[in-house]
Amino acid sequence: MSTGNAHHAFDIPAASRVAASAALAFAASAAWAQVPGEKTVDGVRFNVGVASVEQVLALPASDPERNMHAHPYRHGTEHLVVALADARSGAPIGRANVTATVSRRGMEEQSRTLELMRFPGAPSWGDYFDMRAPGPYRIHLVASLPGRGPVAADFEYRNR
Repeated sequence: MSTGNAHHAFDIPAASRVAASAALAFAASAAWAQVPGEKTVDGVRFNVGVASVEQVLALPASDPERNMHAHPYRHGTEHLVVALADARSGAPIGRANVTATVSRRGMEEQSRTLELMRFPGAPSWGDYFDMRAPGPYRIHLVASLPGRGPVAADFEYRNR
C-alpha cells in the first residue's frame, strides 16, 4: 500500500486546482477556511478540504450541509471533506469506503469511517474532527475501492 507521504505547501494556484476538482460541488458552498489540497496516489486523486463548524452553521438552516452527520456540532471543530477521482480520466469515484485518522503530535488519534455525501455534482465523504488546538494535524486517509486494495494518502492541516 502506498501512502503518498510527501507534504506540500499549497498556494492560490493549488487551491484553484482543488476548487476545479470533484470537490467543488461541496467545497464551494462551504467557503473552506483551509485547503489541505490534492494528491494522486496509485491512480486515485484525493481532494481534501476543511471548514470550521462556524462556517457550516453560517449556512441557511435549509442547506443540507448543515445537517449531514450524526455527530453533534461542537465549538471549534472542523468538517473534513474528501472527494476521490480517477487520476487518468478525472471521473469522480462514487463507490468507496473512506476512513480518516486525524492526529497531532503527542495527542490521541481520532479515527472514523467517513460518511458518503451526495450533493449535486460529485460524491464526497466527510465528518467532523476536533482540531481546536494549534496544529499542525496529520490527516491519514484510506480509500478502499471495490476490486482493488486500499489506497492511502497523508495531508497536513494547519489551523493557525
